[in-house]
Amino acid sequence: MAVSSLDMRMRVLSGLVAVGAALALPVGAVAQDAVTRVEVGPHAIGTHTSVLVRFRQPMTTGYNGGELTVEALQISGPSRPRCIGSGRVVLAAAQSGTTIRHTLRPRWLGGRWCTGTYDGRVTYQVQPACTDPGPVRARIIACPMFIMAPRTLATFHFRVTAR
Repeated sequence: MAVSSLDMRMRVLSGLVAVGAALALPVGAVAQDAVTRVEVGPHAIGTHTSVLVRFRQPMTTGYNGGELTVEALQISGPSRPRCIGSGRVVLAAAQSGTTIRHTLRPRWLGGRWCTGTYDGRVTYQVQPACTDPGPVRARIIACPMFIMAPRTLATFHFRVTAR
């Protein structure tokens, strides 16, 4: 039975759509409405006090084939001269299920906190891994042109008071 050129084109097109759909979701992706519980302490701090953020890692981050999954803590609060109004800290790669503990130290972010309420997010982003993940990144590999918008895994809050 001979296959017409239109049938062949439709088969190729449907195959390409299936491959594209499979590549759009990274391996181990977290559902968009998945919620990760975050513990923050202390909730009320002074302008020079550190904040501990702790949560259970919902997915494996780091290199996976041709993708790099990056997780970060993003904070935003009042913005005034001579104090920190926002910041972003990229977290180290970790396995799914690991308890992540990161201390947000104002001096590492550039000074002291502004007084007021800060909103924080745990985000993840998938991007192409365009070099080998080894200790020497000498060999360049083919790099697809996509970057997934950061997705929020969890939110948290803390308050800074003048002490």
